[in-house]
Amino acid sequence: MGQLIAMPNKQKESEDTDLFSGEFAGKASELRNQEQRERLVRRAKEVAEMLDRLDGLLSVDRERAVSMLAEQTGLLELVVEDIRSIRDIDESFGSLSRRQPEIARQAVKLERGVAYLLGIFSVVSSGEVLPVYNWKLVQRDVQEVLSISHDIVAMEKPPEMRKAA
Repeated sequence: MGQLIAMPNKQKESEDTDLFSGEFAGKASELRNQEQRERLVRRAKEVAEMLDRLDGLLSVDRERAVSMLAEQTGLLELVVEDIRSIRDIDESFGSLSRRQPEIARQAVKLERGVAYLLGIFSVVSSGEVLPVYNWKLVQRDVQEVLSISHDIVAMEKPPEMRKAA
């Protein structure tokens, strides 16, 4: 009689994607974190451009700066809402450790800073005449939020490696 050879059963490699596998979940998490960071960087660039123009006008022509404040208040309100929704996706920006990553801390600072500026802009655009000292404070606050947005934009690019001497 013939001999029987026992072959182990192998699962066939299928081209179907298993949505419940750990590999797929990891890739989905990476894509979500990447999109979250990209959206935050785009918003930070927009805020940086707006506040850079405003900073220049505050030191040159305050009347035009006040009209620009009135124009951009609505845009900044939308930015605050968008940053809040970006943070709602994942407040830890994909970090698995207890320590919050730098980009998450900067996102919170940017959201709070822009919301604070909105309050200041509503007072300035109300028509009340501000003394020079208060204008300097407004300019300082604009520069602080501008530096936060520049920090977020700088996180997009990896740091340059120094060359050995």
